[in-house]
Amino acid sequence: MKGEESVQLQRIEKRVFPDNSPSYAEILLTTIQEMNREENLLTALDLFTQRSLELFNCDLAAIYLFEQGKYKLYSISSRDDKYRETVMLSEFPQDFRETCTEVVEMDEEWVLPLSHFDKTLGAYILKGKRAQSKDERLAVFVKQVISIISSFIFERMLRIDSLDREQALTLLLRGTEILVRADSEEQLLSEAGEMAMEILFLPGGFFLLESAEGTWEMRSPFGRLKQEMEWDWRTWVRQYISKEECCLRNAKVHFLDIEDNPFKWERVWIHPLQTHSGVVGELWLMNAGKHLNDQKQEILAAFI
Repeated sequence: MKGEESVQLQRIEKRVFPDNSPSYAEILLTTIQEMNREENLLTALDLFTQRSLELFNCDLAAIYLFEQGKYKLYSISSRDDKYRETVMLSEFPQDFRETCTEVVEMDEEWVLPLSHFDKTLGAYILKGKRAQSKDERLAVFVKQVISIISSFIFERMLRIDSLDREQALTLLLRGTEILVRADSEEQLLSEAGEMAMEILFLPGGFFLLESAEGTWEMRSPFGRLKQEMEWDWRTWVRQYISKEECCLRNAKVHFLDIEDNPFKWERVWIHPLQTHSGVVGELWLMNAGKHLNDQKQEILAAFI
């Protein structure tokens, strides 16, 4: 990535400020070098938004990243608390102006897309007055900044995904050894549930299995469901099982949107459990959001 940065930065005209302070390109290059030395993505983005206040002489800089179908505020830096409070109380994208790749120098708010090869990564927001608003070269420079920070975020996300997959594989292998040593079906299900929760970072779930009498029973809850003593979650779940009857022997992964629960879970992911005789049950996994990213779906498939 460093070689790509150098090529891009060579195209940026060096503009020295009146007090002979570093140029736009020099500040950006130093910032990216410091970000590359940071192991934590959040720390690196905090550094970038802080330097953005200097680069664009603005009152606020913020970065939202697109995760599991939603935009999440990852980093915000400001000169004035009123700007910070406004953004913290806002929802993206509905409370902001439309995202645009073209910069209008005189605008008080810029909402710029972060993307890499058509993959949406998030948004970069700049708010407040700018002393350089009449400098046409600033608009060109902004596009270079967006390209570089998008590449940085994409590279870091790939690195994080790789580490998560490696960790999940280690847990799968270790968990398999534990499952093989299980003395009973109940112990097997209990261990498998805890293992699924640990690998997928989900809050809880249970197994829905067919009994010898042909009925479907909720067994071996794990996570928050196992710990919950006051809430009658089994009665709550039955309303969704009744909706689910037509799909019980569906061999595909599917989901149901859920509501009316104390943990504000939005969706339950349902994965069929199959043997040579067909579907014998399902693994129900609660999720605080409405999406399982591609990585988690791959890990879940490997686990099942």
